[in-house]
Amino acid sequence: MSSVKWTEDQQKAIDIRYRNTLVSAAAGSGKTAVLVERIIKIITDRDNPVDIDKLLIVTFTNAAAAEMRERIGEAINKRIKEEPNNRNLQTQLILLNKASISTLHSFCLNLIKNNFHQLDIEPNFRVGDTTEINLLKVEALEELMEGKYIEGKEEFIELVESYCDNKSDRALAEMVLRLYNFSMSMGDPVAWLKAKSEIFNVGEDFSFEKLPFKDALLKELREDIISALEINNEGLDFVLNNPIIDKYKATFENDGQIIERTLTIIEDELKEDRQYIEETGFGRIPTLTKLTEEEKVIQKKAKDLRDAAKEIYVEVKSKILNATSEENIKITKKLYPLMKELTNLVIEFKDIFDKKKRERGIIDFNDQEHFALEILRDKEDKNKPSSIALELKDKFEEILVDEYQDSNSVQEEIINLICRTEKDTRNVFMVGDLKQSIYRFRMAKPELFKNKKETYTKNGDDYNALITLHKNFRSRREVIDGINYIFNAVMSEDVGELAYDESEELKVGASYKEFSGEGNIGGEVEFNLINLDYEDIEANEDNEIEEELQEQSDITSSEEELDKEELDSMQLEARFVANRIRELMEHHGENSLKVYDKNLDDYRRATYKDMVILLRSSNKLSPIFIEEFKRVGIPLFSEGGGGYFDTLEVKTVISALEIIDNPIQDIPLIAVLRSPIGGFTTEELADIRISNKNVSFYHAMVGLLDYEKKDYEDENLSDTWEEIYNNTGLKLKIKTFLDKINNWRLESKYTPINQLIWEIITDTGYYGYVGALPGGEQRQANLKILFKRAKDFERTSYRGLYNFINFISNIKTSSEDMGSAKIIGENEDVVRIMSIHKSKGLEFPIVFLCGLGKRFNEGDLKGKILFHHELGFGPTYIDLDNRISYNTPQREFISKKIQGENKSEEMRLLYVALTRAKEKLILVGSGKALDKKIEKWSGAGIDENGSIKSTYVKNQKNYLDWIGASLINHKAGEPLRHYNENILKEDFKEDHSRFKVAIYSRKIFEEIEDTSLEEVPVKEKINKLLDNADENISKDYYKVIKERLEFTYKYEEATKLPTVITVTELKELHNNLPEANRENNLYIEGDGLDEDNYKTITYGEEVEGPRKFRPLMQTPLFLQEKKGLTPSEVGTAYHNIMQRLDLSGDLSKDDLTRQINTMVEKELITFEAAKSVKVDKILKFLQSNIGKKVIEAFKETSLKRELPFRVEINASTIYPNVSKETYLEEKMLLRGVIDCYFEEGEEGIILDYKTDYVKPDNIEEIKERYKVQLDYYSKAIKDAFKKEKVRKYLYLFSLDKEVEVE
Repeated sequence: MSSVKWTEDQQKAIDIRYRNTLVSAAAGSGKTAVLVERIIKIITDRDNPVDIDKLLIVTFTNAAAAEMRERIGEAINKRIKEEPNNRNLQTQLILLNKASISTLHSFCLNLIKNNFHQLDIEPNFRVGDTTEINLLKVEALEELMEGKYIEGKEEFIELVESYCDNKSDRALAEMVLRLYNFSMSMGDPVAWLKAKSEIFNVGEDFSFEKLPFKDALLKELREDIISALEINNEGLDFVLNNPIIDKYKATFENDGQIIERTLTIIEDELKEDRQYIEETGFGRIPTLTKLTEEEKVIQKKAKDLRDAAKEIYVEVKSKILNATSEENIKITKKLYPLMKELTNLVIEFKDIFDKKKRERGIIDFNDQEHFALEILRDKEDKNKPSSIALELKDKFEEILVDEYQDSNSVQEEIINLICRTEKDTRNVFMVGDLKQSIYRFRMAKPELFKNKKETYTKNGDDYNALITLHKNFRSRREVIDGINYIFNAVMSEDVGELAYDESEELKVGASYKEFSGEGNIGGEVEFNLINLDYEDIEANEDNEIEEELQEQSDITSSEEELDKEELDSMQLEARFVANRIRELMEHHGENSLKVYDKNLDDYRRATYKDMVILLRSSNKLSPIFIEEFKRVGIPLFSEGGGGYFDTLEVKTVISALEIIDNPIQDIPLIAVLRSPIGGFTTEELADIRISNKNVSFYHAMVGLLDYEKKDYEDENLSDTWEEIYNNTGLKLKIKTFLDKINNWRLESKYTPINQLIWEIITDTGYYGYVGALPGGEQRQANLKILFKRAKDFERTSYRGLYNFINFISNIKTSSEDMGSAKIIGENEDVVRIMSIHKSKGLEFPIVFLCGLGKRFNEGDLKGKILFHHELGFGPTYIDLDNRISYNTPQREFISKKIQGENKSEEMRLLYVALTRAKEKLILVGSGKALDKKIEKWSGAGIDENGSIKSTYVKNQKNYLDWIGASLINHKAGEPLRHYNENILKEDFKEDHSRFKVAIYSRKIFEEIEDTSLEEVPVKEKINKLLDNADENISKDYYKVIKERLEFTYKYEEATKLPTVITVTELKELHNNLPEANRENNLYIEGDGLDEDNYKTITYGEEVEGPRKFRPLMQTPLFLQEKKGLTPSEVGTAYHNIMQRLDLSGDLSKDDLTRQINTMVEKELITFEAAKSVKVDKILKFLQSNIGKKVIEAFKETSLKRELPFRVEINASTIYPNVSKETYLEEKMLLRGVIDCYFEEGEEGIILDYKTDYVKPDNIEEIKERYKVQLDYYSKAIKDAFKKEKVRKYLYLFSLDKEVEVE
């Protein structure tokens, strides 16, 4: 018998029979051990033994299946040792090899192989390689799109025009592919597609009551408006408890009445009083003056609560008005033919793709499940099992499903078709944990688990039983208490899809041996926060810089800029982690960290292999950690990180293959020539290039071999051609190389690609060469991986070098970088770094979770059409006549739904990450503006259960804001509370969990330097050699050496010139002329307008923002009165509104307010942005002389707003040290955006809005400051619109005044 002592719940899970049983097994609860024991009990049951091949055991991965088979084998062998004469056990050991222990895909594949005759496939089919399948998809897409263009159907053309840019139809092709992949997770993809497109087929009697998602929308609106009411009530209570803000009482009471009335209307399903919602809004809050600093803190909290409630109310109001509007009904009707056409495209693509797979005799991953469904469904009635399904139902005594929380709809249907449904014979045993469902992006449906968990009874009296395993046998109490504290605070039905209450909490099950030696064990959970702000720079200084940039380009920060900020923060976190690991490893004696070793049954010092660094996504960020750890000498291994195709050795070999396929490619050819494969020097490459500049590099090489000078007269030849031609050494090198290429080209026609690669790297000695480089073992392993990939390619339906190159290119472009070859074993003493997804199912004594401040990925919300398995399509509507896009209510609702599901997934990912730790958990995050961030955490709000209010949790975009908000309420959160003096918290949640909270300045980690890697400068080395040289050194050699060392590139200055410069930068340079000359050698020549060197190129869409310069002016007071937005964002809000105002109305204050609210509803600007804008400022502009001219120009349709331009200008115009002769052809791109342009008679009028703070007596200085900028605007307008005269104006919002600039 087994010596393991099972808990009551574990024993129940092992023993229960003839039930559909759901085991909710918490992290570390021993579910795999329970599964194995249950299987052993079933096959060794004395009364009713079942052969193991009568069980279907489904695992999530192949590795898990192999482990399960191995553990079952070990358990059987152990029993055989105890009962050597037991024939049944010996039989089970024999049957184990053919037992159905596999992933569901493997089960489906085996089913297809045995029943291929039921399908339209060949008996010798195979499963296609992922990249091969992707290439087939590309072919099918190209064929589909080409056919559609030939057909020229009106709906297709409109679909292209609506959802593609003017450059290509790639967006539509990707949309088709995305919808196809999405639909394949449904049991009947075609039926699902047709049903969801028909939702848009509405009749004349269509109304809100018939909206397909009406009930779900009403539920969401009700939840949101109740949240607004709760916040408002909290605010009212706060006002009543603080007499200093008693004036706010009436405001909160009125707001409460509006919210309650709206709630009543929603609960009545919006049948009446919609007009009330449309006409009602929140009023202004009274002004309080002469407050002390402490009183201002109280005032701010009240106003923040009111703003939070108002924001929710405005969003609810917008959703109601959009969903119930007549305009939405019209748009829905217009969208129907487009959605139907999109559906047809996907169905046609599926047909073409399926045909191509059949022609090649292959099936893909999705086919395995769908073909299995086709076999298991009755041909006449798809809801009934087929005869084959009935046979399997009789065969399998029990179906055991591991990781059930990650099943999808198709897999659920397959299980349902082969399981027994009679009450006394139900036989599905499912194990999983809803809190660890993290594969929704692979179409997993955690709601399957959730629904069963809610409906199955706990006592097992029914024929559906629920068993909960809540004891964690992995982690120390400190880790478990910390996890429970955090998730009690933040996980709920709204975010996480279950309430983390006492029934879901982890219970301590692990019994660690008592520690009595020297050193430390376990310890509190660490929360380490790095402040990314520079303490010596005022926060508003950067904001002013951003504001100045936004005035010119009206664009938000690009993803590239965000990535740079992210990389900067991760580098600091990597340094912190490296330093912390070094501390843990260097401490000895009483300060050393000890971990429990199960094999030794004792404690030992922690080693590198005991530690893991977890990241939300490791591919891009792990190289940062690798670099930082290398600097301090800590061994680090990245589990499957990216960068394989960026390694030198792989890039070189792929370049060689590219030129063997087609040598007329300069970049790969030069890469190979410069590598050891070619062995050419840079001087030799330069000689080849200048021998003939106007042909490809390959033809230049051939030209030097194939022609005698007397027979080769060409005006393209350089003056030095004869000298180069007579260089016999170079010619011999070229001949040798070209002979090799030609031989390889010949061999490539009949030699397998893998053999060709091996020949290239061995015959040239390149394999040995890379082995001698630093990291040689890794480099050689990478080449072996490429060899293996080529061997895999040979087994696909594609042939030839060209197709292999496309094959590799597809792997790169589809983000399937294979990661560097793995050259270390499981027992190597290295720190590991991996993604949270890859850590699932693993455990480590010490866990670092980093990147807490990294934003959640919301890329799947950016598509023009969103997809949801229940709600269908959420399209953007494009008004092609006016080129305006609108968010439809369908899209808004689906977007909110997906966002909520994604947040729940992120919550579960956080749970998975934290539960990997056995003995010590260290959390690391970083962020900017910590004082505001901590203040936000403090104001998160606590509900009646002591949890953070879900309205706060739902709105956060990173793990840091979840964990921080929970810890600020903990007794250990004093460093957070102390950091911001405005925090009013006094009562903290009593809890026995232990945390250590610390905040660090970025300076600590920026000052860390590694002197061991410093190198002696090259010049210093050379001077040292010359000092020690023989005095009799040849003067000729000395002269040659001197000439080479002192060589100056003729166009050296060109390497320092920017290719693009903005008008703003020119203005800054002009205004800081002495400093510019001193530091950058830049200046403005004259007025900066050299007629000969100035050329207008084009007008069009503005691209990347300009480089940042330090601002010259103070932020104006009216911009400083912001509420939550930076001055940059406020300035952008003004520009957005000025750009989009409809100037044909009465333009009263009410009209302007209404227009701004409409912009918010259409998501042209945010609620916060609208709230920050002073309508009076805009009204005064419209009442000014220049404002009246703008209105008139608008009515005459001659007004152009936010007009971007690009011009080409000679570099010598602005660079004083650049020779005009040498750089005559050196051009730079100048770009800018003109806020406003219109024409008055024959004159052009330029108007530029400025929100800078300006004193009345400084107007002339302002005019001079912006003169250069406006001059460039003027010149661009003159060239583009052929205007003789252009007048230039500034409108200064701070003074409410226009000024003309001569």
